[in-house]
Amino acid sequence: MSTVHEKTLEMKRSVYHLLINGEQVEGATGETFKTYNPATGEVIAEVAKASKEDADRAVQAARDAFDHGKWKMWPVGRRAQILNKIASIMRSRFNEIVELEILDTGKSLAAAQGQVTQAIEDFEFYAGAIVGHRGVVNNMPGQFHNYTEKEAVGVCAQIIPWNYPLMMAAWKVAPAIAVGCSVVVKPATLTPLTAIILGEICLEAGVP
Repeated sequence: MSTVHEKTLEMKRSVYHLLINGEQVEGATGETFKTYNPATGEVIAEVAKASKEDADRAVQAARDAFDHGKWKMWPVGRRAQILNKIASIMRSRFNEIVELEILDTGKSLAAAQGQVTQAIEDFEFYAGAIVGHRGVVNNMPGQFHNYTEKEAVGVCAQIIPWNYPLMMAAWKVAPAIAVGCSVVVKPATLTPLTAIILGEICLEAGVP
């Protein structure tokens, strides 16, 4: 057994739960499924299986968070701070996340390191991008006043493919939350673990 495998098995939990409304929860049916190391066929972990009821619950939580929550009302500078904190936590857990991505996807070390780095940089990029992402006042004749105001669109459903589970989750989550949207993320059943970790990191960083 490789050193990477041994170290990561020590860090993982026996069951990875759903993350709904800021809480780790079991699926409504209580069912789980196994995720495997494609290089060896070994079981890495059990993951809570989401049902239609769970999906509805997640969508409703995201809608309530958008309609009645505080995230979209925060100044862009404050949201930018949170995105940078997400990136900082990911950097502090870089080796752990890389190892888990290798186990779950079968990627090479170099590929996993590059893709985790890209995911971190996505949050840093959008933290900077939103600071200058503002509406404009347009010159108009006479007594007219014309301006554009940029607003978050609402709840974004994000479906993540199996082959780039963390990087593509970051591609989708970072810009959505940067502008004030709420998100529902559906990772691939073949490679769900690092997307779950990303959700937990977002909570730790202060995404409400």
